[in-house]
Parts: sequence; structure tokens; C-alpha cells
Amino acid sequence: MSEAPPASSGSPAPASAATLERIKQILRRDLKLGESYPLADDEPLGGEDLDLDSLDFLMVVTSVEKELGYKIPNEDIGPDIFTSVGTLAGYLEPHVGERAAADAGRADA
Repeated sequence: MSEAPPASSGSPAPASAATLERIKQILRRDLKLGESYPLADDEPLGGEDLDLDSLDFLMVVTSVEKELGYKIPNEDIGPDIFTSVGTLAGYLEPHVGERAAADAGRADA
């Protein structure tokens, strides 16, 4: 697994469609939402419909790290990147964008 660069301040940059879709696939599977469950890019991860608890967050972090090959540093885990589907994907984009695109393509095939 790749090691992370130092944490950056501010909001994550927008993610590619492939990275967004890969994160949505992981969320649908791990949270047992079903393949057709609609997830908006700005879908909040806490509160509202998904309302992830601490165990859900841990499961998502573990799955993302395993499947995308990037270890999220402990100091980066927090509300800045886990605000919504889009902020998580945006955080991961510079680290796993190409791999997420390849994985999403295989999942669609």
C-alpha cells in the first residue's frame, strides 16, 4: 500500500466519475444498500439517509484501503473527508484515481 503525503488543509478537490462510482459501489455493498440504491455525489455520510455509525465508518475505511490500495492516514480520518460521498472520493482521487477507474470498468463488464 502506498504511504500518504502530509495531510492537506481545505476541502478535497472534485473527483472523477470513475472514482465516485467506485466509492458508491463500495458503500452500496458494505452498507447492504443494494446495487440500484441511488447515491448522490453530495450524499451526506453522517445523519440523514445513510447515517453511518462508527462501525460503518471503520468498515468503509477498511474496504477503501483494501480495494484501492491506499492507506488513509489516521490524521486524515475525520469530517473533512467523510462529509459526503463526493468529499471522500475527492480526497482519494489524487491517490487512487487511475486504479478506481480501472476497477470500476471491470465491475461494469
